[in-house]
Order: sequence, then structure tokens, then C-alpha cells
Amino acid sequence: MVHYILFGTYQIVLYDSPHFKRILPKLLNVPDYSDILMHAGNTVKDTRGCLLPGENKIKGEVINSRKYEDQLVILITKAIEAGEKVWIEIV
Repeated sequence: MVHYILFGTYQIVLYDSPHFKRILPKLLNVPDYSDILMHAGNTVKDTRGCLLPGENKIKGEVINSRKYEDQLVILITKAIEAGEKVWIEIV
């Protein structure tokens, strides 16, 4: 079953995921969902509604996902440490 996040703007925080055993970006206040993370993965089998960062160069797959996850965590960490709030817009 494919899950969809409603269009909107959501704040992102960093979350120490017990499941993935690492710090990941987490979307806050997503209607009808909890624990929506941004984490590495390659296909729909790797997610139950979470966002998989990466490149969409192969139909039905995400590539270089771990690289993009790592970059996102670095950028979000820097922004939060600078006192900024981080947001994502789902369109």
C-alpha cells in the first residue's frame, strides 16, 4: 500500500531514530501520520510513508539515497545550530 503525505508545509527537526539507530530528519504535524522521516531507501518497499531522498533516474527506484540523506542531515544540523527553523513544502 502506498501512503501519501497531504500537500502542505511541515517543520523538520532532527530525531534520534531507535529503528534506524541514527539521527534523521523528521516532519512535524503531518495530518493522520506520526514519525514521518527522511531516510535512505531505494524502492517503495523501503518506506511506509517516509520520504526517500536521492535521485530519480531509474523508474521506480531512488539512487544515491544514503549520500543525500547524509547531506540533508548535515545541512539541517547547521541550520538548527544557527537558530533557524527548517521547513519542507510538499506539493
